[in-house]
Amino acid sequence: MDKLKKITQHWRPAAMIAAILIAFTGLSGCITIEDDPYYDDIVGTWELTGVPYRDINQFEFYYDGTGRYNAFNLWGDWDSWYFRYYMRGSHLEIDLEDGQHWDYMWAIRGNNLILTDLQIPDNILFYRYVYR
Repeated sequence: MDKLKKITQHWRPAAMIAAILIAFTGLSGCITIEDDPYYDDIVGTWELTGVPYRDINQFEFYYDGTGRYNAFNLWGDWDSWYFRYYMRGSHLEIDLEDGQHWDYMWAIRGNNLILTDLQIPDNILFYRYVYR
């Protein structure tokens, strides 16, 4: 029993240090919207441009990492779906309330938000800034 006690006394400090390092590594990998210096640029309402009337949709991005996606539903009515969004540099992920997950690369050029869909090859969407 004394031998076991001696062994555990020597390993206790190393185990504590390892636990602290693992915790810090895990925390540093989680980037929230507040940590990203670009999130302020995307806040506002953006409307899809260059498509026929029925394909119009809008993204509303809020400061707290939430938003609304507005579009015509199957019955032709204007509808809204809430979402959470996450940003890491030029990578934008959107999780809609119905379980859909959208993955984009994003850029802003002037008053335009350019979303490159990472799930559908060659699908580039252009949104015009409407208001904040």
